[in-house]
Amino acid sequence: MIMKRQNYVIISLFMLAFTFFLACEDNQPIADFTIINNNCEAPCEVGFSNFSTNADAFSWDFGDGNSSTLSEPTNEYTEAGTYTVTLSAFNGLEVDNFQLTVTVTEPALQASFTSDSTSCTAPCSIQFTNTSIGATSYQWDFGNGITSTQTSPSHSYTQGGNYIVKLKAFNGNLVDSTQQVISILNPAIPQAVADFQMDQTTCPAPCTIQFTNTSQNADTFEWDFGDNIISRDESPAHNYAAAGIYIVTLKASNANNSDSKSVEITITAPDACVGLVCQNGGTCFINQNGEPECDCPDGYEGVNCEIIDYCFGVTCPPNVTEDSPVYDETDGNCYCYCNPGYEGENCELLSRDKFLGSYYASDVCTSGEFDYEVTITESLDDNAFFINGLSNFDNPPVSIKAILIDSYQFQLPLHVDATADGDRQIQGDTWGSINPDTGIIAVSFSIYFPDGSVDACTTVLQPQ
Repeated sequence: MIMKRQNYVIISLFMLAFTFFLACEDNQPIADFTIINNNCEAPCEVGFSNFSTNADAFSWDFGDGNSSTLSEPTNEYTEAGTYTVTLSAFNGLEVDNFQLTVTVTEPALQASFTSDSTSCTAPCSIQFTNTSIGATSYQWDFGNGITSTQTSPSHSYTQGGNYIVKLKAFNGNLVDSTQQVISILNPAIPQAVADFQMDQTTCPAPCTIQFTNTSQNADTFEWDFGDNIISRDESPAHNYAAAGIYIVTLKASNANNSDSKSVEITITAPDACVGLVCQNGGTCFINQNGEPECDCPDGYEGVNCEIIDYCFGVTCPPNVTEDSPVYDETDGNCYCYCNPGYEGENCELLSRDKFLGSYYASDVCTSGEFDYEVTITESLDDNAFFINGLSNFDNPPVSIKAILIDSYQFQLPLHVDATADGDRQIQGDTWGSINPDTGIIAVSFSIYFPDGSVDACTTVLQPQ
């Protein structure tokens, strides 16, 4: 009986101790987790699934210097390597640790890039952004012969076209490449407009016409002069050898379009003015005799308008010489000269009037002196007068018409027989003049005798 009781007590104590042990075991935290995305390429994000029990708090150490207190955190590994991840699970003062290894591998080399535009109108610049992975150096080819080693360059395109942009990414002996097509558009080209001018639209053959190109927005030109002659000069001159009507056409073009303009040219038959050069702005015309003549502008004269008319605009009064006004180079003035028989400031006076009247005449000759009287009277001609009663030696007195040379000199153009039997005579023209201060007129002449002798005489007429 006593033995059974002792066994019962021992069993009871064992059961109590076992129950206490079990109670202690139930409060012990147990840390546990698994890795999501292990063995990834850097950079990569790794996740953790927490399977801990009897824990109410956690502490993570990701092995790269980062940590977390979340239940199921994630961590980004930027570099390749092997990392020991430790999870500490807490329950009150109790703690349990659990570790696993995260493996991050080197990333695979991959070339890639983006651009801010894949199409623009030249000239334009495009920015390229390098998004390559695992590369240490780069080589760009922009498709137009230009290259670069920058990481993310920009490049300007000046001409239209489709360009293949290539990027090569390098890492040691490894290389990867990618490419992209960039479309560059040409600027909009305005419409070409053909237009031109010419220095004349009609002229006598042969003649040359100068064409001036005033086309807009064109870079190539083609002229058809209407006589089977073509030119591609921008502003040509063309010679027409034969008379006719010609249609001149200009075709102006650019890369966008072509435009044309036509003008009619009239080439007339050659005229008589060919060969006559009219200078100083003179123009040739055919006069009433059918001959070419220069029509000189004001201030010029001469056959070819080559003489400057310094007296242009100077007006002379009536009764002047045909060449008046006359330019005097010594003083630079123009003068009006009176016709013979006229005088006065405006040539309004008759020079003969000073000779009219009665005179005492005296012939003073080598052979002797003869006295008589004469009168001077008007002639129908303004520049002439008559000397009446001149001595004719043994013959009756004669009347001789004197022709004024200027205001004070005159000429006696008649031949006068000296005697009736012809033994002596006055020969040739006889000249005379009047003294403006005294009014005395002197006439000199010679008498020729048959034996060859000469009797020199002077007739002096003094006013009565």
